[in-house]
Amino acid sequence: MTATLHIEHEITEYATGKQAFDCFADVRDQQGVTARRIRLDEVNDRHIVIDLDFESTASAHAFARSCTTASGEPSTPPPW
Repeated sequence: MTATLHIEHEITEYATGKQAFDCFADVRDQQGVTARRIRLDEVNDRHIVIDLDFESTASAHAFARSCTTASGEPSTPPPW
């Protein structure tokens, strides 16, 4: 069973957000991401929408946990 992790994130501009996203390609690969999609929100151009596909829900959950600190806050920068 495959799973998709849906992420919505505020950015200052798409080029900067996309550059940050691209910097984490190796991390995503190591964490089991099998496909990815990134796009601007249709209404708000300072809001990106990211979908990451995984082979299992367990892999998606593990990746989601890696995106937060021990206190549950989003990590900086987020490893997506």
